[in-house]
Amino acid sequence: MRPLGRDSEMTDDSSPYSELLKIAESKFNDLTKGEKALLYATEKGQFADLSSKNRNENNPEDGLSWGDDRTVRSEVLAWLCTDPDAVSIVSHRGIQVKGAIVKGHVELRFADIPFPIQIEESRFDGWSNRRITSYEAHLCPLCDQFVTGLK
Repeated sequence: MRPLGRDSEMTDDSSPYSELLKIAESKFNDLTKGEKALLYATEKGQFADLSSKNRNENNPEDGLSWGDDRTVRSEVLAWLCTDPDAVSIVSHRGIQVKGAIVKGHVELRFADIPFPIQIEESRFDGWSNRRITSYEAHLCPLCDQFVTGLK
């Protein structure tokens, strides 16, 4: 199964139909290109590869410079994991994304997430000045992401 990425046809306004994307657009009127790619790939059970073709541009430490095509807001990710309508559409393969910047703190405390989450080579920008808790460890498996501000 080929990964869907930020350079694919799935990230523009001519995207093929996606029920998950349609629901998300009714909740969030300003989805980023990265979010659109993630939502489409997640519904189809595919990996959303938002990383650059240029390997030198994929260091999570440089994530603050990544653009709209790699941005996933925390509220969109949390919604995807907790909204009953969204959860019912997510493939059994769950959320799989690489090369994203997740902006904001993803609040999933006590959430029952019925699918796996795989986030690789990404930057989490909302966990400053504290440790990752066990529920966040479920969200953030140990696999090359850069989390700011950990003590």
